[in-house]
Amino acid sequence: MVVTVLGWLRSCGRGLSPIALGLMLCASLAQGEDTIESKLKATDMANADAVFALAEWCKANNLPSKSRQYYSQVIKLDRDHEGARTALGQVKVGERWVAAGNAGATGQANPQGGGKTEAPAATGKVPSTTEVGWNLTVPRDPEPDNPFVSSYVEKLNTLGNDSDELDAAVNTIIKDDLIASGIPRLCAALQRPDFTDLYGASMVVTYLIKPGPRKIPGHTPSPNDRAYALAVLPFLVKASERVDNAEDLATFSMAASQFRDKRVLPRLIELLEHKNPEVQSAAASSISFITTLPMAQVNPASVKVWWSKYANVTDQQMYLGQLKSSEPLQVVAAANALIEFQDKSIIPALIKVLRGSDPQANARAMVLIERLTNSTWGIEPAMKPEERAKRVDLFEKWWKDNGAKYSFPDDPLVASRSAAATTLPTAPIDQSAVWVKDLASVNAAAASAAQNNLEGIGFAAVPALLDGLNDAAGLIRVRSVDLLKRISKKGDIAFDANGTPEQRAAGVAAWRAWADAAVVQEPPATK
Repeated sequence: MVVTVLGWLRSCGRGLSPIALGLMLCASLAQGEDTIESKLKATDMANADAVFALAEWCKANNLPSKSRQYYSQVIKLDRDHEGARTALGQVKVGERWVAAGNAGATGQANPQGGGKTEAPAATGKVPSTTEVGWNLTVPRDPEPDNPFVSSYVEKLNTLGNDSDELDAAVNTIIKDDLIASGIPRLCAALQRPDFTDLYGASMVVTYLIKPGPRKIPGHTPSPNDRAYALAVLPFLVKASERVDNAEDLATFSMAASQFRDKRVLPRLIELLEHKNPEVQSAAASSISFITTLPMAQVNPASVKVWWSKYANVTDQQMYLGQLKSSEPLQVVAAANALIEFQDKSIIPALIKVLRGSDPQANARAMVLIERLTNSTWGIEPAMKPEERAKRVDLFEKWWKDNGAKYSFPDDPLVASRSAAATTLPTAPIDQSAVWVKDLASVNAAAASAAQNNLEGIGFAAVPALLDGLNDAAGLIRVRSVDLLKRISKKGDIAFDANGTPEQRAAGVAAWRAWADAAVVQEPPATK
């Protein structure tokens, strides 16, 4: 249960009081069966920390509109609630809170002290959105003639955001028995000018890419989920260029960032300058997540500098470089990103952060350490420096004694990223189709075995053999019709394997008509 709790708490350590963290933890313990209605009943809506815990629960359970609604409610109760402001992508400039992307173009107050943080001069060129190399080939649909899932894809374009009906449509699209067709059809829909839904499509991506406590009816989490989500990403980014609904764009920004794919940055930079503050904030938060730049430093100029340094290095190299940053919040963000690479150098870096005085960084570092070691080591965010130092000493000694044999714990997020392929999973292998291809093998033994196997399974081989009649290889066509004649015991259906395309098409149609009408007499069941 600890890993599950920490999975949704890991982004929440923002210098909160022990009371706030306690509220969040208590709220999480029963979330397996919780609903938004039960959470609301259990929340003191006059208490900023309690409402913040509710917002975090909504975020962890993939209810982005609700989470932002409750973050905003927190700010009404406590104007300077840093956790809620940070979650909304805002930083403090003087006495004002502004979207991070609009702060400090000419310098802004540094929330960690030390005067002003000047926007660095840009030294690299971030590609435009049109220059990004997205693959916009719609994945293969294994059941193109089945219209059922298409109706649910189309519903996304008409249903209200964060509604039960939209949730049901999303759940249907990613059901285990429909996802192989649901994802290609969603990709195709996102290419259409009349399809303007980003919210539902973003929810599909979020549910697949971000393992968490929320159970999707009919969907079994799988390493393939990441590959399905990756297939949607290019279409989602391109669709965002023609959509202007603020809630949709904010939700898209948060969903797209989960891949930590650099190619998303040009679109997010554009959204930093969107007219809607909610979109600006979501874009800034997402850029911070991908780049590990502190929110106070996120602006178009700083991202251009970041791009010039890291665009051509691997993600692991990039985050290892940022692990040495002088910014403790960036160190923690880089450590979080490096967990999926199971890089042990993150533990000494987190220990160094804990010896510092940045309360936000300390709280976030502790969330990661508890996630990685299943222990808090008695360290509390509000602990006096000398007491914390003693606890950190104990943890550091443990690490020196045990680091060499330390193994990373099972983590659903790590598993989903490390085990997933980068291409869309294919449908289960049709062994009959493989044997049909082997009919033309240059290996005589393989070709002979394929013929024997196909004849041996009898009528079960007919669909694959019918496809073989249309194969580009003439030898496969010859051997497929020969096997069809043996299996069917029909010698009067004409098919010229070497005829013109029109002649072959007529023969294929005749064989398919036979197959459609054929009644296979099954052997009597044994008693």
